[in-house]
Amino acid sequence: MVDFIPPNLVEQDQRYIAVEVSNAGRKRTTITNVAVVLYKSRLRYWLKKTPDKSFIVANFFLDDPPPYELEPGSRWLVGINQDQLISEMSSYTLPFCAIYHSLSNNPVMHRIKLKRATPA
Repeated sequence: MVDFIPPNLVEQDQRYIAVEVSNAGRKRTTITNVAVVLYKSRLRYWLKKTPDKSFIVANFFLDDPPPYELEPGSRWLVGINQDQLISEMSSYTLPFCAIYHSLSNNPVMHRIKLKRATPA
């Protein structure tokens, strides 16, 4: 099942995950979607099982939201609200960022390593 994380405004007291995408190829591509994919175990990920939970991300900061055209050699940098993501994760152990683009049917997946807030 795919849920939807609604857009919100940038707040100073919240933490964000930076997502940087670069086009190292020779063709122009379009970033069509960004999702957060959650697995309950490493085994489920290694066996390429269906994710336990997925979120389509709509709250982008720093740059334009998808669809975004990337020329060869260019980069796209956006931010995702980490605090909102942690509240959605609860019992999942393996979060991934999935970047969907026009040159492939499968997303490019990268593990998200969250930093916990330090006490003030």
